[in-house]
Amino acid sequence: MGYIQKIKVTLLATFLIFVGLLIFIFFSAKHNLIHAGSLWADVSELVLEPLFFFSIAIFTISIILYFLREEIFHSWARFTKWYLPLAAILIVFVADSRGGLFIGFGGGFDREGMVWFTAGLFFIISLILIIYKSLKLRRER
Repeated sequence: MGYIQKIKVTLLATFLIFVGLLIFIFFSAKHNLIHAGSLWADVSELVLEPLFFFSIAIFTISIILYFLREEIFHSWARFTKWYLPLAAILIVFVADSRGGLFIGFGGGFDREGMVWFTAGLFFIISLILIIYKSLKLRRER
């Protein structure tokens, strides 16, 4: 599969994840499924929030990559392959909303804060990587 097809699949997958999560959020709010201390609240914080925010970031970056050269896509894909597992580990091991930094020692990021931080950092680093690689390839011409 060529890189354009991979980008199209990524766009479709992230769009479907985003829309599916929006539907779930509205459904669960209507039926009061997610409330403090429930299993759905824990699943939401550990799985659904990261999927939601990372799908937005990946979708936006994929739109940008659709119009750029293949080498830029491959550089971004290599970065993504190591960043996403690292972000997942950070999100899983950070303390839940009841407080604390990483293993519960007061006052730092909670899990939701770590999701926002890692997704935002992913987006910013992706943009920097894309700009850097684009400029580098332009100079090589």
